[in-house]
Amino acid sequence: MSKIKSVIKDLLSNLDGRKKEVLTGRFGLDGKRPMTLQKIGDKYGVTRERIRQIESLALSEVRADLKDNFEVKEALDKVEDYINNKGGLVHEEMLVNDMAKILSPEADKSSLSFLREASGRFGYQNETEDFHSFWYTEKDSTKKAKELINKFATFIKSKREDVVSRNKFDELFATVVKSHKLPDAIGINYLAVSKKFCVSPYGDFGLSEWPEIKPATIRDWSYLVLKKANKPLHFEEIAQHISKIHNKKDKVFTPTVHNELIKDKRFVLVGRGVYGLTDFGYEQGTIKDLIKNILKKKGPMEAEEIIPLVSQQRMFKKNTVMLHLQDKKSFGKDGSGKYFATSA
Repeated sequence: MSKIKSVIKDLLSNLDGRKKEVLTGRFGLDGKRPMTLQKIGDKYGVTRERIRQIESLALSEVRADLKDNFEVKEALDKVEDYINNKGGLVHEEMLVNDMAKILSPEADKSSLSFLREASGRFGYQNETEDFHSFWYTEKDSTKKAKELINKFATFIKSKREDVVSRNKFDELFATVVKSHKLPDAIGINYLAVSKKFCVSPYGDFGLSEWPEIKPATIRDWSYLVLKKANKPLHFEEIAQHISKIHNKKDKVFTPTVHNELIKDKRFVLVGRGVYGLTDFGYEQGTIKDLIKNILKKKGPMEAEEIIPLVSQQRMFKKNTVMLHLQDKKSFGKDGSGKYFATSA
């Protein structure tokens, strides 16, 4: 069906002026953004309910004309076969993209939506908080999809500590989809309609609610950058990384990143402007606090033993550590010359 728009134009030509204008506005058949019932009602000075009635009557008239239109029937048969091969439902965006290749470049969202409503052959789920908009051929397919989505979401919640790589995802998904006796391709298609899942800027897979998958704040972005770097970074480097992978157009200011790092206890200042994560084993506190914690955990130690342990936590020079060890209010020496933490 290479002339979808001309066919739609012919179908609309059989309607009176008001009905034609309502359908054109509602579906954006004039190339403009689809209009709400309220907006069209305001245009004509009538209620949105009256516009709904006109729309319903107009679609009924078009539906009657469609019965004898072989071109439309052939096109809709292809759409139905496509959806059935996907497991009975498909993300609207995917459908539109593929129909532009299978049917015609004219098969855009407005045209397909109009033919869907006029024919009454397909079910449709509007976009919600949990789902992208999708088409379906059977109600049972939506039930199967939701069951798989919920089961897989529950399953990967236990895998949060190990953010899911592509290889790991394939392994986990195969475990769940097998229990539903579905082909992998159909299972993947079902997941595609859900907003529960997301791919991170680094290509990892997980739940959209996980900040390491879908970072929403500068703190989340900073955490993600450090987590992927797997080493401490200067706050300027962190800001540069965020700017490079940030999906938004808003500029990421270095001072903003620094301020957020200071406020969040997940981040530890380990050197001059350099931050690490508590996830890496870095501890909060001053150099004196760190030395005390080491001595309390390991008992009395010589300076040469203490220095490398402190250096694992902070980028301090040897002389800096030695200087703090001379604080007699905090540290003492036993008979063998080993340092210990005092009770002060």
